[in-house]
Amino acid sequence: MLWSAEVHKILRVRKGALLLAVCLLAKILLLWVYPEMKDPRIGLSQNQYNRYLGALYGESSPGKNAWAQQEYAWCLDTIARRESVEQQYAQHALSEEAYRAYTEELDRAYLRRNSAQIFAEKAEQFAAQGITQAPGWYIYEYGWQTVFFLGQFPDIFLLFGLLILAAQSFPAESAAGMLPVLLAAKNGKSRLFWAKLLALLSVGAVAALVFGGAEALVFYLRGWWDDPQAPIYSVSIMTGCKLPVSLCAGYAAAMLIRAYAALLFSAVVFGLSVWIKNPIQTVFAGMCLLILPMFLGGRIDLLTHSGLLRGTLTLNALEPTAASWLIPLSIVTGYSGAIVCLSLIRHRRGM
Repeated sequence: MLWSAEVHKILRVRKGALLLAVCLLAKILLLWVYPEMKDPRIGLSQNQYNRYLGALYGESSPGKNAWAQQEYAWCLDTIARRESVEQQYAQHALSEEAYRAYTEELDRAYLRRNSAQIFAEKAEQFAAQGITQAPGWYIYEYGWQTVFFLGQFPDIFLLFGLLILAAQSFPAESAAGMLPVLLAAKNGKSRLFWAKLLALLSVGAVAALVFGGAEALVFYLRGWWDDPQAPIYSVSIMTGCKLPVSLCAGYAAAMLIRAYAALLFSAVVFGLSVWIKNPIQTVFAGMCLLILPMFLGGRIDLLTHSGLLRGTLTLNALEPTAASWLIPLSIVTGYSGAIVCLSLIRHRRGM
């Protein structure tokens, strides 16, 4: 009963439903207009790119890698011989037929050079893979490249909505002069605290599910989900990822970690609202908690909400061991829970 009343208060009284709907719409619009991060070299020779992709598509192999590198080497060699061939032709040391054959090769080399370079770089990447990893795939990677690039950043739209709602948890009651009355009531201390927190987390969980589903749907409708079964390190931005998972599984894991971190972040801001009792100052404190750890860099960033909220960077930093996953999640959960418990003690004392 108390929980449902708090949910109603968040969604209806404090316009939480409207706030989250506006944030969701803004996110969908941004994702819909955000340009695909396509290599500009493809635009210069789209047909040649399609030709190479058709020849190499699928699981990489030493043979495919060698062929891709040989193609690029042939382009460079053919272009590099241009000056000497022209000199020979000018000195009548080269027949008309041989010169015509070379110019045709030169045209093909210029036409193929950009696409050949793209696949030669992928071949070099795959050749440098550890022998314990499954071979990467030659795929059209730029949709997934955009997906994981955007995954480097926290979901600012979801976090903004949850930050505003969490910051109002107790400051709103205090500003209305109701907090002393609530504290004096039978359920005004521990039960009210947990009801408010559970209501916030319930709304946050549903919001994270909806925001994540909308994001995945937009990516799917834009055609960015090609070859979801390919290994995650087939995409250039995920080259450093050591996890033996597919693109789809990696994206799902990143989304789950981000959602979990968003709920922990909401719980911490909720706890801070007990201490600060001013919504604007609580929002500022939450923004500092979110932004400042981004300057830490390295693996220590994983031990913060901000680090876990940046799914792509998290996946690239994790090792394929249970400890690698459990340690950062346990640490962030631990100090988030400690902040909530300290806030409960303060609330029960009526401070």
